[in-house]
Amino acid sequence: MKDMELFTQLPFFQGLESNYVDKVKEVAQIREYREGEVIFDYDVEIDTLYILSKGKVRFVVPIKERELKIYEANGGDIFGLSSILPPGYKTTFKAVSDGCSLLELKMQEIEPYFASDERFRYSFYFNILGLFTRKKDRENHLLVKSLLNLPPIRDHIG
Repeated sequence: MKDMELFTQLPFFQGLESNYVDKVKEVAQIREYREGEVIFDYDVEIDTLYILSKGKVRFVVPIKERELKIYEANGGDIFGLSSILPPGYKTTFKAVSDGCSLLELKMQEIEPYFASDERFRYSFYFNILGLFTRKKDRENHLLVKSLLNLPPIRDHIG
């Protein structure tokens, strides 16, 4: 539980009422990833919101016979596209750990709380939007938006 308390100090949880933080803590999992371990691969639907506590995660795309790093997430960053994109979207990039600790929140497990408390849903997504308004995250958002406008990258490169 102490690890979970450390996560609740991250920017995503700032501004969420304590009862909403408690609901997230009920369903969230903390997971440690070793360096080089794949968090999610290309061409998958992501049903999880990831909150990075420590370490780094790199996002890569395939270019010919190698992978090109297109972005690097650091402590406090969030990712997990199903939280901001329509259902059915599949990734065009892969997330690889450089040794990290993630809080993983499966959206299907938090949805029942949203169904019974619309204000919680609003606060939750408002916090996601708030993180994207920070300069660094705005750049991340623009990257994600630009990737959405591309057909799957690996089908056209290499």
